[in-house]
Amino acid sequence: MNAKAVPAKKTSSKSKAAVKSKAAGKSKAPGKSKAPAKSKGAAAKPPKAPKRRKPKTPVTPKTPVTPRTEVTPKIEAAPRTPPAPKDPATAKAPAPPKTPAPPKAPAFDHSRLMRVLIAPQISEKSTFVGEKHNQWVFRVAPDATKPEIRAAVELMFKVQVQGVQTVNAKGKESRRFGRPVGRRRSWKKAFVSLKKGQEISFAPGEAK
Repeated sequence: MNAKAVPAKKTSSKSKAAVKSKAAGKSKAPGKSKAPAKSKGAAAKPPKAPKRRKPKTPVTPKTPVTPRTEVTPKIEAAPRTPPAPKDPATAKAPAPPKTPAPPKAPAFDHSRLMRVLIAPQISEKSTFVGEKHNQWVFRVAPDATKPEIRAAVELMFKVQVQGVQTVNAKGKESRRFGRPVGRRRSWKKAFVSLKKGQEISFAPGEAK
């Protein structure tokens, strides 16, 4: 008996395209592709260092806002009442002004005052100063003070002194054959001014 031939099934073009897409998807499926084999001699990569985080800056707290103080209105002071006038009969008489006491003269040693004045300085300049300003020039001790000179002149010549001025005279250089050898001794002189009508005479026993 002749076997009947089975007719071949007709496949459409759409079914062929679907079969091809499925086959391509299976070949590209993840995980099934073989990774390249690592070589045994290759060194392992060092692990990555962890990233450092920057420290957070602390947030400064906000200063609280002070509330505004209310300005209190100024209270005007009451006007002062003028004092009542005093009766002239009951009023006290003003006290008389106090007269200042005369200054006390300092007490000096008598023997010390006798050593203050060394000698009168008699020269053309001293006579000119004496005639014009009523002053007298004395050579005094180097450590003598103005109050001591005043007291010594009043004690020895019995006059009233108005003022005293002192000058330190520097000693001159002494030379020999044009070369300085030494210096003379320095000394001190005093200009004593007297009150009007007062004079000093260096003659013994004469003082006005």
